[in-house]
Amino acid sequence: MPFTASALSISDDAELDLKNGPTFVGFIAVHKNVTETGAMARTEEKLFYAGINYIKGFIDAAVMIDDGYPVHLPFHLPQDITIAQVIQAADKYIKAHPDHRNAPTANLLFLSLEVAYPNPEYKKP
Repeated sequence: MPFTASALSISDDAELDLKNGPTFVGFIAVHKNVTETGAMARTEEKLFYAGINYIKGFIDAAVMIDDGYPVHLPFHLPQDITIAQVIQAADKYIKAHPDHRNAPTANLLFLSLEVAYPNPEYKKP
């Protein structure tokens, strides 16, 4: 069953766990709704901003690893990559692998970026 933005209702005092796949899938639905309609329900705001921050942190960590360590990630992000592009890659990956939708968010991002932006210098151990 597809996850819709309206299926997720978050009160102001609700705890968000963006580390789990179902919440992240809900964030993707909210993001898609916001980009298509330019509007967001009050109950979606917290998830939207938390999701954007989660992805920004993931991208920042990947860039720091790529720039500062003698190891290679299995993906290489373009310098001008946007959060929207990361979300599109994750959405595409989850649609192609619906059995992974319950995986931890970090795993979903890692795998989706490996597919969307493979690093030719990466050698599997």
